[in-house]
Amino acid sequence: MCEDIVPHELMHILDVRQGRSPSVYPYVPPGQGEWLDLFRHLWIDGYLEQHGLPYLPREKRIRDLAEAIGTEKAETLASAWWGKPMTMRDAVRLGLDAGLALEQDSPMAIWWKNIKDS
Repeated sequence: MCEDIVPHELMHILDVRQGRSPSVYPYVPPGQGEWLDLFRHLWIDGYLEQHGLPYLPREKRIRDLAEAIGTEKAETLASAWWGKPMTMRDAVRLGLDAGLALEQDSPMAIWWKNIKDS
């Protein structure tokens, strides 16, 4: 399992370092919009798969996302997200357009309010 997790976690770090995505935490405390973190898992594991690196299976990632947002939405969003590089702005927009919500006055909602129109 470690062989699959280490490349994934390194991609999270690379994401932050290259400015594609801010670190989800502390922007999203547990229980407040974890779908964003699950979206990031989808794109990272899809990217790793495309590049022949160890990754966690798409089916597992869809199951995790389905637990948070429902099966139909998870399948649809996985198709839009698996392996496709997006910024955190793209991820928030994708989720909000799908009817998902950010916790009102959460750090992520405040961040979104400040950047969405810029």
